[in-house]
Amino acid sequence: MVYGGNIPVREGATGVLQLQEDHIKDKELISILKRKQVFKILEADTPLMIAVSPSENLSQELKKHLKNIKTNFYRASLLGSNDQFIEVISSGISLVLEGLNPKGIESGTILLPSIDTQVDFSRTANSLNHALTILSEIYETERISHTGNIYKRVFYKDTNDYWYPIEDLRTDGIDFSEREVLKSLWSSVNNKLTKKLT
Repeated sequence: MVYGGNIPVREGATGVLQLQEDHIKDKELISILKRKQVFKILEADTPLMIAVSPSENLSQELKKHLKNIKTNFYRASLLGSNDQFIEVISSGISLVLEGLNPKGIESGTILLPSIDTQVDFSRTANSLNHALTILSEIYETERISHTGNIYKRVFYKDTNDYWYPIEDLRTDGIDFSEREVLKSLWSSVNNKLTKKLT
């Protein structure tokens, strides 16, 4: 409680303790929690599928690039009933973390399909966000805004031949990072205990 005293919650309740950085005395702990890590999650030349909700008045030329994918029921339920996919090629994707906090995705250039359209565009996008915006401008002509969540709209193919959103890879990367941070913290505690005992 702000002013002291018992906390009015049921017995057995759990909570989260949050501390501001300037209240932590252990500089090594701060260093571990702020360490920047970059994890390669997809190699170069990996095909990806970007979900779009195509407008009804598309030309046959545009429609021929639209594909359906195989994904599990839960993932399919998160997509719109009209969603279809366009294949692009990535130059590799890395997850950037600061401690346990995801800071974004580094994707490099994305190669788009050769689409004959009246919209002037480059076949090379600078990032996944840029690729999503370009394809939205071409295929989702009725939308006012052409942005979207790449973690939910960009899919990769797993070894079981099913496609999953790259959000799954981000979650796996965060889980791995948590284990690495915990190992570093335990190693630090162990070293301090060893020094005290010798």
